[in-house]
Amino acid sequence: MEVKCSSLQSLRVFSHLKSSAGVNAPRVEVVALDYETTSSYTFTVQVRENLKNLRFPADNVNSALTSAQVVVTVMDVDEAPVFSQPVYTFTVVEERLVSNVGTVTARDPDRANKNIRYDAVITIITTIIIIQNIIIIIIIIAVLIIIILIIIGIIMLIIIIVIIIIVVIIIVIIIIIVIIIIIIIIIIIVIPIIIIIIVIQIIIIIIIIIIIIIIVIPIIIIIIIIIIIIIIIIIIIIVIQIIIIIIIIIILLIILIPLLVSLGSDTPSQTRTAPSASTRSPVSSPPGGPWTERWRRHTLYKLQLRRRTVVRHTHSHTHTHTHTHTHTHSHSHTHTYTHTHTLHMFISHCVVVLNKRCSDMMVI
Repeated sequence: MEVKCSSLQSLRVFSHLKSSAGVNAPRVEVVALDYETTSSYTFTVQVRENLKNLRFPADNVNSALTSAQVVVTVMDVDEAPVFSQPVYTFTVVEERLVSNVGTVTARDPDRANKNIRYDAVITIITTIIIIQNIIIIIIIIAVLIIIILIIIGIIMLIIIIVIIIIVVIIIVIIIIIVIIIIIIIIIIIVIPIIIIIIVIQIIIIIIIIIIIIIIVIPIIIIIIIIIIIIIIIIIIIIVIQIIIIIIIIIILLIILIPLLVSLGSDTPSQTRTAPSASTRSPVSSPPGGPWTERWRRHTLYKLQLRRRTVVRHTHSHTHTHTHTHTHTHSHSHTHTYTHTHTLHMFISHCVVVLNKRCSDMMVI
């Protein structure tokens, strides 16, 4: 049977050595899986020392071979040989190869034309340690990579934050500069415009005040003059009315005084008899001739008529007074009425006195 073994170091060892009974060596059992029959077999690994008469292909001889050899015997789970003939063994060079994964290919003499391939994973402590070391190294490398990535991320974050802060500071500085420029522009442009507008408004207000002074003051003066003229006209009208009233009163007095003087008859309660011709003394004609006598008689006649009128007025006061009031004093009813009434009383008194005097004169 030809036995072939491949390790991670790509070592191939061909051996036709038979297993020798009674050789005591440390053993490590592993499980081999038959890919065709799915059967499990136990590999007994033995370590032998000072094995000789090994025949190797010249191209596969390793100069670093040691005296320790590893012999793998294919056996079943019950430690019985799998094959009908004695079990052939193969040798793996170097003790450290025990920790590697190998592939075993056995050829059964009963089935010479068929190869049975066994994959065996030799799990020795060193393998676990190496794997653990590899895993630890991988984990350490991964952790280091993660730490490096975290550090790089933190550095990038710090750089980004610093860049953001710098950008924000730059933006704030730009905004402040823009605001300062705008304020300067406002101070340079807007304030003079405001001052010009204020000056224009002040000039307009002064012009309006001057126009008001020029237009309104003459109007006020004209209004004052008109008011003064109206007041003067009212005063003149009042004075004229007073003068007219005085003139009317004077005219009335001028008209009434001769009437009062000419009244010579007695009062209505007194009866006088004219003297007879026998007792009348001869009277010479008054100075002025017969026209004077005629005038005296006419006057006496008129006085008698007026005395009768006055007496009639005394008896029928309402009718005569109303007619006289309407005709003479129509512009002031109440005042004229009182005045006329008082004047009428005065006239009546004067008439009585004059009648008495005239009677005395006629008696004389």
